[in-house]
Amino acid sequence: MNNWTGRLKAKMQELGFTQEDLANKLGVTRSAVAHYVQGTRHPPIKQVIKLASILQVDPAWLQFGKAQETTTQSHRSKKDVNRIPILDWHQVIDFQSDYANAKYEYLDYFNRNQIECVALLVKGDSMVAPMSQSMSFPQGSYIILDPNKMPINGNYVLASSSKKDAILRQYIEEGGDVYLKPLNPQYPLLQLERKIKILGVVVANIIIL
Repeated sequence: MNNWTGRLKAKMQELGFTQEDLANKLGVTRSAVAHYVQGTRHPPIKQVIKLASILQVDPAWLQFGKAQETTTQSHRSKKDVNRIPILDWHQVIDFQSDYANAKYEYLDYFNRNQIECVALLVKGDSMVAPMSQSMSFPQGSYIILDPNKMPINGNYVLASSSKKDAILRQYIEEGGDVYLKPLNPQYPLLQLERKIKILGVVVANIIIL
């Protein structure tokens, strides 16, 4: 999920931008840019478009590395923006069923080709890290979930052990076992059992400003 930060830092170095320079151009605080660079927070789509324009790159390339690197456009057209359905935490358990014709709210987001993603509004504080510089999923942010991606160690995933609800956790492999780890230490570490189903892998965390 944080590969985009490598592209961000590479373009900043290429153009000679400091974090303070980029903050001034974006009209945000230096702390916000530090979060982007460290990969602990993902900018909302409007900031991605503005950031890409400043760095003279394609917004989709900045996020996913899949588009042309250099662009002279100051913004992308609507056809380049994917409208991802926003599901609630009960609906997502059955999102493998056909939801294309259902009435949902949508989140505009740059996405890779041929990937069917869904968005969820984060609730609760189980994935809020105690240290501000760590990856965190605050309540009110959106996660973008890829249901077709297989998790690897360190990924953030959505999992469910029932038909009632789902949980967001970090996928940890250790000593041949797999665990679902909360970022908030006040919540328990769960060992992955057969009854627990991985619903998808988080590919982005979107903070709506």
